Amino acid sequence: FYGNGVLGLAPSQDYKSFVRTLVEQEIIKNEIVALNFEDPNDTSLVSAVTFGEINSQAIVGGQEALINFSNIG
Repeated sequence: FYGNGVLGLAPSQDYKSFVRTLVEQEIIKNEIVALNFEDPNDTSLVSAVTFGEINSQAIVGGQEALINFSNIG
């Protein structure tokens, strides 16, 4: 299935990003955003955005199947 929308979170060295501010305020531990996109046609599943950690239980195949993406540098 195709994703039907994306949350824009842009890291930058020039200004404080939303996620970096959460870390600095000690609201979250790690500068991580995890996106879990489920099939929008399956109403029994729920997509989620998690800040500060990765829920490896939500990954088919667990931590080993994690696809890491970094858009910094």
